[in-house]
Amino acid sequence: SDDIRGEIEIVYGSDQPSYCRKKPAYWPHDKRKVILVDGIDQNTDIEVLRAFLYVACLNGGYDRDIPEDKIPEGSGFVFLASDDFPFERFASITEYWYEEARIFEVKDVETVPRTQEKFERGISKLFIDALENDKGLGLDRILKLVKRDSTLCLEIRKDYINIYYRGGNLMKISEDRGRFAAHFDAKYITDNLLKKLPPSVLSTDEDVTEWLVAIPLLKHEMDLWFGQNPKNEREFQQLMVRENNFKGAGKGTDYFICDIEYTFSMGRFDLIAAYWPSSGAERKNNINVGLAIIEMKYMDGALTAKAGIRKHIVDMKNYLDPVRKNLALLKDEMKRVFNQKQALKLIDNQKHIEKFNGLKPEYIFVFANHDPDSKILYNELQEVKAIANDLPFELKFATSNFMGYGLYTQNIYGLDDFMKCFCKQIYSKAPGEIGC
Repeated sequence: SDDIRGEIEIVYGSDQPSYCRKKPAYWPHDKRKVILVDGIDQNTDIEVLRAFLYVACLNGGYDRDIPEDKIPEGSGFVFLASDDFPFERFASITEYWYEEARIFEVKDVETVPRTQEKFERGISKLFIDALENDKGLGLDRILKLVKRDSTLCLEIRKDYINIYYRGGNLMKISEDRGRFAAHFDAKYITDNLLKKLPPSVLSTDEDVTEWLVAIPLLKHEMDLWFGQNPKNEREFQQLMVRENNFKGAGKGTDYFICDIEYTFSMGRFDLIAAYWPSSGAERKNNINVGLAIIEMKYMDGALTAKAGIRKHIVDMKNYLDPVRKNLALLKDEMKRVFNQKQALKLIDNQKHIEKFNGLKPEYIFVFANHDPDSKILYNELQEVKAIANDLPFELKFATSNFMGYGLYTQNIYGLDDFMKCFCKQIYSKAPGEIGC
């Protein structure tokens, strides 16, 4: 990437620093441009990519006076991304850009050998101590707030934590060799209630206090942003964490949520859970815990095209291919994440996980607000039946116990039982009679 990047010099314009890159020797010298987009990783917001690619809507016929929102025909982009960037995000923007990227061989996932997945989620003992120690920097007050405020959810990443609100990242706290930093995504700011954000470097108790004071205002900013940019699926993911990990129902449900928004090179898992039945004998056994991967689908628009159930099943089959050796490493990583959350009392369970069992993981689909008069789900499940045999996972479908998002063994069904028991909920005009 250094060869593409060339030398970098820092210049200032309008009292703001900006970066200007000198052109490498092979850079086009005519009106065509090469736009270099750097620093992309698994956490890059999809809207960032969308903005760059919309700018690149190439139109011919501009011999002079090219509009500011166009770049000359024949121009292109070079994206410099870290190894954890999921290339499939191009497909989620538009099929056109995904195919264009393949034509120009920016990075062809079918011909470039896939790198080994990284299973590095977890925070240091120093970080954990800082979150628990009431005589330190004051991060323990952040943890206490998360535990008391049921609208918040803390998730563990590699050397940092995300605190989610309504499925959006309210606060990121990272640690690097004992130094802590905090971040709020400025995209959520719509009402400018704060004249400035709290300090990004957390070095004193006062710095943490500024964040605690700002959080209610930041939540309000996010409320306004979500009013215009709803992320319902992520909100329901967070509700599932709350219902199954703590706050009452968690002691009786049969699954603990280890992680949400788990991004990897081939895509993303909505939730990853530990299947740990709540009956006395089984809950005491911490060496026979099952692994479950959960896909949340909110409304029927999330069931079609590249978001279809069949596509997810094929992708999961590829991910769990024994050649990739992903399953054992994922179990080790989720054991680490679960145990750290349990130690921080973010999971209401007395025991840590000693070992996941050797059974196939479960792959569970959760459908929220499906319309029974729509045939979309019925059609998707008919396609799934053709590929449902010989899978490296147990294909399951979750229903609620009357209402709510608690996950109970009695409400988790295999494909055949799900279609038999809920045929009229799947499609109100489906042939056959309902019955379990």
